[in-house]
Amino acid sequence: MATSVDTRQARGAELVGLLAFALALMLLIALATFDPRDPAPFFKAGVEGPARNFIGPFGAFLAEMLIPQLFGLAALVLPVVLGLLGWKLFWCRPVEAPYTKAVGNLLLLLSLAGLFALVFGTVSFEGEPVRAGGAIGEILAALLVADFSRTGAYILAATSLFVALILATQFSFSTLLEAAGLRMGERFRALQTAWAHHRESQRKEKLRRDVIRKHTSAKD
Repeated sequence: MATSVDTRQARGAELVGLLAFALALMLLIALATFDPRDPAPFFKAGVEGPARNFIGPFGAFLAEMLIPQLFGLAALVLPVVLGLLGWKLFWCRPVEAPYTKAVGNLLLLLSLAGLFALVFGTVSFEGEPVRAGGAIGEILAALLVADFSRTGAYILAATSLFVALILATQFSFSTLLEAAGLRMGERFRALQTAWAHHRESQRKEKLRRDVIRKHTSAKD
């Protein structure tokens, strides 16, 4: 009985994972083929013509909503996160610390939007200016600059980005730095050993030449 339940759960997870992966792929294509000239219901009333987006009118609507209206270029985080989630579900792998990762991904999205708004302001799509951080990024950037000036805004945005990466990926920068330090230490010791061997070989070669020179002088 338990085996039957486990099998149904596994198949359900595979189905949800496959759907999530397909949705992530469609969302990625919609965002990658965003064209500000596309007609988008609700956002661009009166604009007519066929949608150039590869996912059609629905893709044009999603791209218009997520890029200029909400998160800007940071919206590309969404299909990546959705695709990774679908991959884990499809292979029935557990999602560690799901709530922490959800908060981290949301903070990552907002941090990137604010940072893009601070750094780029606007970017050009098909010759038209588009908000790099979307409306949300512009609001966050304006609030940070108003309270902390532009330098403080950069520091806070970058710090929140690193915090978001730690929460979203459960990645430890201290562990990375420690491992990098150990690796550098090993490389430095290897270089010291190689240099010592080089100096020793030079010393032996010099002694050998001195011995040959002395024997040659003695024969003369």
